[in-house]
Amino acid sequence: MIMVDRHGENAIVVAGGANRQLSATDLLAQRRTIETAVVLVAQLEIPHDTVVCAFALAKRSNVLTILDPAPAPTEGLPESLYHVDILSPNQSEAQLLTGIPVRNVEDARRAGERLLARGTRIVVIKMGSQGAVIVQRQNAKVGGPVHDHEDFGGSLELSSGTIVAQHVPGFRVPVTDATAAGDAFTGALAVGLAEGMALAQAVRFANAAGALACMKAGAMTAIPARADVERLLAGL
Repeated sequence: MIMVDRHGENAIVVAGGANRQLSATDLLAQRRTIETAVVLVAQLEIPHDTVVCAFALAKRSNVLTILDPAPAPTEGLPESLYHVDILSPNQSEAQLLTGIPVRNVEDARRAGERLLARGTRIVVIKMGSQGAVIVQRQNAKVGGPVHDHEDFGGSLELSSGTIVAQHVPGFRVPVTDATAAGDAFTGALAVGLAEGMALAQAVRFANAAGALACMKAGAMTAIPARADVERLLAGL
């Protein structure tokens, strides 16, 4: 059940259904699909043990791993699920995982630093209309040059020792329903990295997809076409 307020913000009640029945045994029967992938994305609407198995298979074949920790468990993640290439929570999920309220870029840097300390390689915090914040160690690399200093019109970098936070601004759009924004963002991020985009470029691509998803009601019906994403990126 999805409840949407007059500002387009939502609250989601999850009924796991068939998702909760997906097991590690099911994945092992399809292991070749995972092992030959470029990127593996998972979220937490399937059992945590199944996600752990999926990432273990991916890592053995050097497949890039992305975890969107939604819905974020109040008891925290299993330790092994912090050990992914990219962890991409939204603001409320980042707070649940770290105890740090995330309202701005500096908050995101602090939360991201805490997640890096748990074993995550790179953290990308989804900040709604503010865009996203990449938090990483200075020499981290994934999907091309991660810390590439690209200027996306207002991006801000904050450093703390060897930790760097880069703000990739979002896009201003009229919001109807934000339900699919996070899913659109994470899917587009995976596509961008699979195609060899630098991380900051892939995050900007993901910001555009997430913004467009806010303009329509629903979930699947709101996922934008690639042509629309590219038009927004081009300012058309």
